[in-house]
Amino acid sequence: MVASVAGTIIESRYNAEVANLRIYSVTWFIVLLFLLWINIFCAAVSRIPFKKHQIGFVITHIGMLLLLIGSIMTKLFGIDGSIQIQEKSQSNYVSLPELVYEIGENGQPGYSKVFFPKSLEPLGKGELDFLNNSKHPLFVINYVPFVEPNRAATPSLSGAGALNFKLESQFFNVDESLHLTEKPDMRMGPALIRYVKNKSVIKNTKTPKKLKQKEIKGPRINIYDVASNTLLKSVPLNKLLKTALKIKEATVKVVKIFEQAVVVGNKLDEGGQKGVNPALELSFVFNGKTLRDVVYAKFPTFSMLTKENLPIRIEYKHPKITDTKSLDAHGASSGEMAQTLPDGNVIEFVQNKNNSTQVEIVLFKNKKEVLSKIVSIGESVETPWMGMKITLLSLGAKEQHNHDHNEVKIIPLPLKAKLPPSALKVATMDGTSTWIIENQSKSIRLNGQELPIYFGRNSINLPFSIYLEKFYKKDYPGSTTPMSYESDIKRNGQGETIKIAMNEPYKYGGYTFYQSSYILQEGRPPVTVLSVNKDPGRWVKYIGSLILCLGIMIFTLMRSRIYKR
Repeated sequence: MVASVAGTIIESRYNAEVANLRIYSVTWFIVLLFLLWINIFCAAVSRIPFKKHQIGFVITHIGMLLLLIGSIMTKLFGIDGSIQIQEKSQSNYVSLPELVYEIGENGQPGYSKVFFPKSLEPLGKGELDFLNNSKHPLFVINYVPFVEPNRAATPSLSGAGALNFKLESQFFNVDESLHLTEKPDMRMGPALIRYVKNKSVIKNTKTPKKLKQKEIKGPRINIYDVASNTLLKSVPLNKLLKTALKIKEATVKVVKIFEQAVVVGNKLDEGGQKGVNPALELSFVFNGKTLRDVVYAKFPTFSMLTKENLPIRIEYKHPKITDTKSLDAHGASSGEMAQTLPDGNVIEFVQNKNNSTQVEIVLFKNKKEVLSKIVSIGESVETPWMGMKITLLSLGAKEQHNHDHNEVKIIPLPLKAKLPPSALKVATMDGTSTWIIENQSKSIRLNGQELPIYFGRNSINLPFSIYLEKFYKKDYPGSTTPMSYESDIKRNGQGETIKIAMNEPYKYGGYTFYQSSYILQEGRPPVTVLSVNKDPGRWVKYIGSLILCLGIMIFTLMRSRIYKR
């Protein structure tokens, strides 16, 4: 009782996270709960052999034991995180509250991950040895619990080939730098970020078989079988405009023709110049589902669909576009092809050789392009996953940003406020050290190699995605105070629309999604914040509660005068 009262007072003075770190997650409190379980168990067992008037007493104690068992199951095996989704996009990236320290190898996928129990007190080298691995020449030597945000940023690179940008999300706000040759890539949690000369393309390893046919003049589409990569049919575009085409149980229809396809506000629009970037918006009806795709004459390998979605692949042939067999998506020859595209989330800054103040930001997910936008210095792009905003700060900048990455400003524990980020100090064998702030990634150059490290919240990927179709917010009359807010979602972007409101969660696959919060910024699509909960002990606690209520009722009735008569 004293411990619970102390936890309540600490939570009212600071916040729930501090109370959890001070009381509820400390070993001695867990021991108290275990002793409480033993006490209840022994109190029940000591009544053996049970008498009739003890039925209510025994049932009540069984309910309390189940409640505690369910709570332990939740603590050990449950998931409690959050997911951010921008309107008209989808995500499966869930951020969890526990901290991790990760270190990788240059050019190698994956990280060596160590869970880090957050502390409210500073820690020295001896207390941090569990983070250090003899395989890596980096050592964590210091930990401070609270630092001023936006300190210890990586110094900006300058000169030809340099690119400086800012990464912002709910969990971090940092400036980072890349260089085409000196530091071409880095890691930010589960995402690979890199600066390249040419945009990556997904190559088709099979050689298409030729189909004997008459030469077709003017724009046309080639239809390939995905499984065998065989050319099935070549159709003039004007013929497909008049009527839909059915092939391999799929019906193809042209929705819109673009002469200069450009992306404006995450949507495809017409630029106006004929033959500059021809593209077709297509619709497919297959297995009772309607699918959408965009095909470009310049970029024949681009598609928003996978072979699991559709058994055919479309190529758009335009007379004003030269043969692209030996070119990549930026017209690069085979001698200067872009890097291999890895699995997972990839963010590419693609050099614009014709404009030194612009780059193309391309987002890939599992070797599929999900967004492409040309940005100038000062402009931003929002990712459809991880809830990140990327802002281009400079290209080939001559001036250095004045960031001291060897020191951090330590601050005290604030009252009634969200906890500030913590920081780790990492050192190399030659004595060089640097600070890495919570939810920050860095790459440390050592012996000619880049060693990426990350310190921050752990994350998981759901086995399915959540697509935000529409976010609604209702205010009290005459104010901006929200009366209610809710989200219309679709699982994997398909099927019926599902509503998640403040008191109406959505349950699927063992996960429960609650409407938690939102982010509204002028000129940008709304972002919903959903709490993600997976509680394997929920039903044990429900059953324990019902048994507890039953035991209390029986206990009360058996002591009443009516029962005694």
